[in-house]
Amino acid sequence: MDTAEEPKLEPTELDITGMSCGACVRHVERALGKVEGVTDASVNYAAETASVQFEGDVQALIDAVDKAGYKAAVHDPEAAEAVEQEADRALKKDLHGVFIAAAFTLPNFIISMFWHPRAEWANWLLFLTATPVVFWCGKRFFTSTWKTMRQKRADMDTLISMGSFSAWAYSTYALIAYTGNAHLQSENVYFETAAVIVTLILVGKHLEARSRRKMSGAIKNLMGLAPKTAFVFDRKGNEVETPIAHIQSGAKIRIRPGESFAVDGEVTEGESHVDESMLTGEPMPVYKEAGADVVGGTINQTGSLIYEAKKVGADTALANIIKMVERAQGSKAPVQKLVDKVSGIFVPVVIILAITTFSGWMLFTSDVSQAIVAAVAVLIIACPCALGLATPAAIMVGTGRGAEIGILIKDSEALERAAGLKTVLLDKTGTITRGKPELTDFIIISGEKPELLALAAGAENPSEHPICRAIVQAAESDDLPVSEVKELKAIKGRGVRAVIGEKTVIIGSPRLAAEEGVTVPEDQVNSLESEGKTVMLMLVNGELSAILSVADVIGEHSAQAVEQIKSQGLQTVMVTGDNRRTAEAIAAQTGIETVEAEVLPDQKAEIVQAYQKQGKTAMVGDGINDAPALAQADLGIAIGSGTDAAMETAGVTLLRADLRGVPTAIRLAKATLGTIKGNLIWAFGYNVVMIPLAAFGIMKPMYAAGAMAFSSVSVILNSLRLKRFA
Repeated sequence: MDTAEEPKLEPTELDITGMSCGACVRHVERALGKVEGVTDASVNYAAETASVQFEGDVQALIDAVDKAGYKAAVHDPEAAEAVEQEADRALKKDLHGVFIAAAFTLPNFIISMFWHPRAEWANWLLFLTATPVVFWCGKRFFTSTWKTMRQKRADMDTLISMGSFSAWAYSTYALIAYTGNAHLQSENVYFETAAVIVTLILVGKHLEARSRRKMSGAIKNLMGLAPKTAFVFDRKGNEVETPIAHIQSGAKIRIRPGESFAVDGEVTEGESHVDESMLTGEPMPVYKEAGADVVGGTINQTGSLIYEAKKVGADTALANIIKMVERAQGSKAPVQKLVDKVSGIFVPVVIILAITTFSGWMLFTSDVSQAIVAAVAVLIIACPCALGLATPAAIMVGTGRGAEIGILIKDSEALERAAGLKTVLLDKTGTITRGKPELTDFIIISGEKPELLALAAGAENPSEHPICRAIVQAAESDDLPVSEVKELKAIKGRGVRAVIGEKTVIIGSPRLAAEEGVTVPEDQVNSLESEGKTVMLMLVNGELSAILSVADVIGEHSAQAVEQIKSQGLQTVMVTGDNRRTAEAIAAQTGIETVEAEVLPDQKAEIVQAYQKQGKTAMVGDGINDAPALAQADLGIAIGSGTDAAMETAGVTLLRADLRGVPTAIRLAKATLGTIKGNLIWAFGYNVVMIPLAAFGIMKPMYAAGAMAFSSVSVILNSLRLKRFA
């Protein structure tokens, strides 16, 4: 029987328009969930997106959303510029509507507040100025309400339209019923209430829309990194300015100083320094020459280069980063699912509360006007906008800020897990260390260093072993010629014997030197080995000439990163396949408390499981062999210099090989979760306090409209504070 797992479907991403509150999220999710073939649907109110696990014709999803009273379109990153322009036009149109509403509402409000009782003609003037505000400027609320009523639903627009229409309708009735009695008219008309409600809600919606645009700034910044065109060589060797969308893999591209790389590729001619800070956060330019990889969106600084396109379109690193950030911003945290459920039943509950408020006032006071005013205030004050924005707004800004500083967060669940960690497991090679052995010591016993190092490089040059390459590279970096070998013999597990010119050179372990009859300097060997270094002795014509040591050097900032992790109250553990002596030496230098040494690659996941029994555990790694452990951990953190397998498995990816990104990512997660909690406390607390005030007539409808608009904007502004995270 075939037990192979079926490939996981990529979610279908949709852009959703027409949502006005958290209740709309539930309506859209319910509509998508009813489509055949949908296994999961998640809607993000702040991002105005939907992520649907679906197999079938996407048009069925769009039709379902449209039938529910909203609009949907397949998300297209390449059309982002057109979407941005359309959003700008919509903002300007909204602002135009706000100005018109304010122009009619302001005189209405002044007359109502400061002229009492009024002449009968003044009350008719109030009618004439309030009516266009309610039914023309506020048309969107009534249109939306009609659509939702046809679906037997209710949302924020339902509350606004009910509230403003009730105030207008009762005022119109009083205006006609008390014709000839200006005093009673003045006592019973509330046209200013209806107009102010609509105007303040429009102002709040406009401010909310402007603030939400700021939340998506990280995506816009990333999209702006790649140029629109590039100079591509045609078949005749001429440079032709070509749109980036038309560049194909294998194309040769010219880039001049100051220009951005259009796609990912490999340098074929020239040399230069490249600013990769916009992707990695690393401020130092990186030297590039023939054979070096370059990434689309980075900036060429000093020289002219020709490079060959390797990855284009959606396959570039920048495109994948944008996709990952969009996925994170559109994801839904576990706590948000509960909030959406609450928002889904909140509007019907508010309508019941408004009816109860009206009935209570009529029962105890028989004052129709006061009953209507109190009921309208309840309808307006309880709009669950802030509730729907509380979680997704913070996630959008937090994950966006992470992308700006080189930390890619896979989804909001990774954020929650990062904030609750107890232990951080750190792979050694390529994570704590640079992952590239270097010649750290060359101690001369007899002879001259240049000659001896050239001989050592000659003996090791035929081998591709990392330790041998470290010695060869040390000689090359000193501009020393690599000696030519006449004879070469590998001594399995212990070293190498070579004849170079008239000299016999042996490089190998202390054990091999002892077998050759040489007295091993035990103190020096033990001292070097205690530092976690691999020690070799070099014999020339049978005499000890030098002591060499090679080590995978600890990363420049590893000790600082470990200290920062520990300062957050987290346990640090090194996991490595190295022998215990080497592992403990490196642990001592970096301040790591616990060492799991001599661990085979397939045992790393078991180590993670063992620590998970003590609490939530993160695993930090970079290699293919780390992928199972990254998947097993509550939170996998991949070093960006590592393999695609590690990065795909991890919940967090660091775009630069700097271990300090780990404590920074954890701090960002905690800051984002703290912002979410603050938003939710404000949103829930606001409704808990304000609804009773409105029901008892203390909070007037116009004040309720202002407070409701302020609550949504305040949640977004609180979330935008994360943009200053550093």
